[in-house]
Amino acid sequence: MEVVGRGKTNLCSTAWKYMFNACRVPKKGADEYHLHDPSLHRHVAVVRRNQWFAVEFVDVHHNPLPVGVIEARLRDVVARADARVTDAPGIGVCTGGERDQWADDRGEVFKVHTGAREGVGIIETAAIVVCLDEVEKVSDGCVSEGLWHGGEGERGNRWFDKPVQVIVTDNGKAGILGEHR
Repeated sequence: MEVVGRGKTNLCSTAWKYMFNACRVPKKGADEYHLHDPSLHRHVAVVRRNQWFAVEFVDVHHNPLPVGVIEARLRDVVARADARVTDAPGIGVCTGGERDQWADDRGEVFKVHTGAREGVGIIETAAIVVCLDEVEKVSDGCVSEGLWHGGEGERGNRWFDKPVQVIVTDNGKAGILGEHR
C-alpha cells in the first residue's frame, strides 16, 4: 500500500489505470476519457519534429525490452525524423487549444486525411508519449517552457490529451509533463 503526506494517508491506486494507455478525446461540450487495454498495445508514441512513431518497448509476453534495443529504436526515430523536411505545425498543437474547436478540427482531419484516424489511434492507445525535442537554448527559462508547453517551435511535439509525456532534449535535459486539471 502506498501512502502520502506526514499522516501517512493511504493512496488509492485506482487512479493508476488512468495514467497509461489512456487518452482524453475531444467532444463538443465535454471530453471523453478512453482507456485502452495494455495487453493489446505494447508501444509508446514518440514524436520528433512533429512526426509521430510507434515504438514497442515490451516483447510479446510484456517483458521490458533491453535498454540497448529501446535506445536503438529511439535513435532510429531521430534519424528518420531528421531526414524528412516538414514545415507542418504538427497536429499535436491542436490538443492544447479550445476543446470544442479541437473536436471540430479532429473530425475535419479524419475526413480530409486518409490514415489520420489510424495515426491518431497510435497516439491515443500508446502507454505514454515520448517527446524528442531539438533545443538550441539551454537557459532555465527555455527548459521550463519547453517542458511545460513545448516552448518555441516544439508545440506540435506534444499531445496534451495524454496523461503522461516524457520530454527529452538533444542537450540532455529531460522532464515529465503530467496532465493536470
